[in-house]
Amino acid sequence: MSDDRSYFGGMEISPQKNENGKPEYQVVLPCDVKNFRSFVSGLLGKPQELRYELPGVYKVHPQQVANIYHLINQRVEKQNAGSLIHFEIAVNYDDGNSVTHHNIPDFESFHPTTKCYPIEITLTFIYLIQFVGKEAPEKQEIQVSISTDVERSRFQAVNWYSGGLFAVRIQHTERTWASDIGGLLKNHAENMVDKATRVKQFLSRRGDELIASFLLVVFIATLCAWTYQTLGRLDKHPFNEITTQKYFVLSLTIFVVLGSILNVIKRYFESFVYLGAQSYIALTDNDNTRMKKEETKLGRKYLLYVTGWLLGLASGILSNYIYSHL
Repeated sequence: MSDDRSYFGGMEISPQKNENGKPEYQVVLPCDVKNFRSFVSGLLGKPQELRYELPGVYKVHPQQVANIYHLINQRVEKQNAGSLIHFEIAVNYDDGNSVTHHNIPDFESFHPTTKCYPIEITLTFIYLIQFVGKEAPEKQEIQVSISTDVERSRFQAVNWYSGGLFAVRIQHTERTWASDIGGLLKNHAENMVDKATRVKQFLSRRGDELIASFLLVVFIATLCAWTYQTLGRLDKHPFNEITTQKYFVLSLTIFVVLGSILNVIKRYFESFVYLGAQSYIALTDNDNTRMKKEETKLGRKYLLYVTGWLLGLASGILSNYIYSHL
């Protein structure tokens, strides 16, 4: 006699026949009658939550997403009597659309039909796990999110810096198990993140402040040079009233023009020259092409940043030269 029973997420689905001979199905929960209350409590009760965020620069490809899936699933299956009852990969795109996949092959083979690119991937795992010493299996949920756009991220980030964010949220009933999974994911995230040099990290965080401070130094140094030249002229050739007025008007004009130029340079770099490296989620060939173009633009921004310093310095030298020939 064949056994037609099947199993799903630790639950047994057993076929039966009614009085008319038609098949009916009964769901057999993975617990004894005496443990039914504990089982329901484990499913519906309010669990504890463990979460952390690791900001950094990430370049995510399909294989890395698949690695996260296998990393978690293998650990749970190896150490616990657990069953995966729900799994999904939600991909959010820059145009506001999102696509949800329920297995790795579907995720890897999907290509969007519109011109959009992914900005966030969220993997959700729901397990029923029978912990040692517990009467019945309990529900555990793991959520891993990798985002490149905080403004449109579904994960409410507490800590966010330039680049991207690897965030983990674990709703659990067993703290030791959650700490183990959390540590596993944290180590994995640290291996995924691109570690920039200290110079690049400093420029990405303080680049605007640095060039603003430099332009201010140029402005102050130019004023000091003008003061020194003016005092020297007054010692040698005292000005009459007309000469003084003319000198004042020309000096004020140069002063205003220099200040305006330096302010324009400062505003431009604050608005358009961001030196922080960006994170990318590249799932298709189009995503890879876009990533390479953006990385090329970043190299040009570094060159433009150096040009801004040179322009500020040249403005101070030129204005000082003009002032000295009044």
